[in-house]
Amino acid sequence: MKKIMIAFFLFILGCNNDEIKKAEQKQKDSVKQVLLQQQKEIEKLKQEKITKDQEEKVQKEQAEIEGRKKEILNNINNYLFVKPEYPDPGFGGITNCKIHVQNRTPDVNFQKAIIQVQIILDNGNIYSNEFYPVENLEPGDLRTIDIPNTTRGTSVKAMVIKIKSSELTNDQLVDVNK
Repeated sequence: MKKIMIAFFLFILGCNNDEIKKAEQKQKDSVKQVLLQQQKEIEKLKQEKITKDQEEKVQKEQAEIEGRKKEILNNINNYLFVKPEYPDPGFGGITNCKIHVQNRTPDVNFQKAIIQVQIILDNGNIYSNEFYPVENLEPGDLRTIDIPNTTRGTSVKAMVIKIKSSELTNDQLVDVNK
């Protein structure tokens, strides 16, 4: 009888041991699931941070580009350099006048630029006011405009007044000297 009781006790103990093992395994599986879920959430947060950082970087770059565009547009004569060249007119008359237009930007194309050329009299009044288009100026390009001879005037003034550029003006012809 003692043997039967010991066997029964061991049987009961063995059954409980299997249930305990199952419960422990279930608990381990549950902990693993929680850890996996937390790991997924951490990865998601990391990805969101990377995306946010990338977005901030893009916004910063766009702000820098817009700032550079404004700088060029507000100081166009420093970037699209215009220089009149003519011999000393003496008592009056401009002959062999050339206007040099140079794109001094490293990365901006100008599809069109309108150059205003004024012949100035000795007293400071404007004798003539003409407009000349220059087209397709790539970075570093230099173009020359020949100005007709005149019997009046002692100086020449030239400046960019309008430009069209895909990079700066979205292909619109805009006033730049206000």
